[in-house]
Amino acid sequence: MRLINVILVSCALVAATRWAPASGQILAEEWLIGPADSVRGTLGPGDAVLEEDETYYDAYILPVTAGVQYTIGLDSDDFDPYLIVQNHTTGKTSQDDDGGTGANSLLSLTTETDGFVVVIVNSYKEGAGDYSLTIK
Repeated sequence: MRLINVILVSCALVAATRWAPASGQILAEEWLIGPADSVRGTLGPGDAVLEEDETYYDAYILPVTAGVQYTIGLDSDDFDPYLIVQNHTTGKTSQDDDGGTGANSLLSLTTETDGFVVVIVNSYKEGAGDYSLTIK
């Protein structure tokens, strides 16, 4: 299992600075993704870089409802996608490399509490290019 402490710390900071606990409102919508959403993005120069392996990553915040199952897919024709999801409330981390079609990533999760998870788009090895992140 690939555990990336740099991502977890960075994403916790991203989540903490973008989430307003008192009001429950998202402060920066560009990093918010919701159920039934699909986001197209690009990993490459200008993105955050993991110190561990020097790969690029993007992070998104997904608000979740207790008991609801979410399926998160990460597809790319340009690099081998690697998907990491951290539950902000429990700290539990789920990761996937090739659970989708071909080399694409796919994770399903059901949370026990309302809150949010941090969804991290990464590549398995050095890679850059376009990707599609889908929440169902």
